[in-house]
Amino acid sequence: MCSTCQFPARRLWTFQKHPKFVPVQSDGWAIIERCLACGQLWCRVAYEPHSAFSFWAAWPKKQEDWLRLLQSDEGLPYYEWHEAVLIEDYGKLPGEEKEAVEAWRRRAYGRTPIDERKPRFCQSSSDLEKFVGV
Repeated sequence: MCSTCQFPARRLWTFQKHPKFVPVQSDGWAIIERCLACGQLWCRVAYEPHSAFSFWAAWPKKQEDWLRLLQSDEGLPYYEWHEAVLIEDYGKLPGEEKEAVEAWRRRAYGRTPIDERKPRFCQSSSDLEKFVGV
């Protein structure tokens, strides 16, 4: 396990606490960054309100796959995958980070992927395989 990003034990970091990652590439609101210690790729997406609440999800594929996924169906499968990681892993966060996520949910009046979500492509993070393959 990486002592900096804690991958593979951890797949999600929050706006409240996260390691310093190095930007690699961006495409609109989607940003892919790298952990300097181990090289693991992390996808950052900013959520409302005011795009002020970023979450980092560990990217399980190559950088080229990230860009290809962003270019399919206007990026919707990518954003839905990111939301799925957020939904699946926020409950596993340490107490203080989980409390910050709960405060974000209240501040967003329940308009978060955790509270209301109607995915077309990625119901769960494992659905990424349908788009990127092994």
